[in-house]
Amino acid sequence: MDRRMQTLVDTFQNMANVMGARVGVNSGANLEAQGGVEANQRMNMPEPPQPPRNVNANDDAYRRGWADFQRADTKPFDGTYDPEEAEKWLIEMEKLFEALRCDDTQKVAYAIYLLKGEADYWWRGMRRILEGQGEQITWQVFQNAFLDKYFPQDVRREKEVEFLQLKQRNMSFEEYLAKFERLSKFSVYLQMHPNEA
Repeated sequence: MDRRMQTLVDTFQNMANVMGARVGVNSGANLEAQGGVEANQRMNMPEPPQPPRNVNANDDAYRRGWADFQRADTKPFDGTYDPEEAEKWLIEMEKLFEALRCDDTQKVAYAIYLLKGEADYWWRGMRRILEGQGEQITWQVFQNAFLDKYFPQDVRREKEVEFLQLKQRNMSFEEYLAKFERLSKFSVYLQMHPNEA
């Protein structure tokens, strides 16, 4: 196993240890020493997932990134089968990661942290499969696996067919336009020619 893969494996294993939303004894003392409202707010936050070996867990930038992520009021994903909700969750995560300027490692670690219930069980199994194949778990790899599970290709094709067969019929113009815009993202043609939408 190469060094980068081992780093990811270690990160995921360490994340499992902190998923219980615990606050470490030393971090509480450090925060108390900082004083003020910020220390009290941060004391209620779980410890950040362990960073890769090449990042110091006590690094202020890493801890600030985790604190910023926690303050963002992120919504967990529980694995309920609703393809559009799954896609919406992933889009919201992308927007948050962009706003926080997260790197690839943070994106994967933070997204996994938000998987709850069935989604968490699914990811544990998927991670073992990917690692067994020697796959480096990047944000793109995570996204692909997530969409394959929660918004599979056949469902996306059904949405494209629904878009292609869309007719106004009894809908008001506003309802038709809203449905057109919602379904147009599933059109392969429009994805390849975005200026024609």
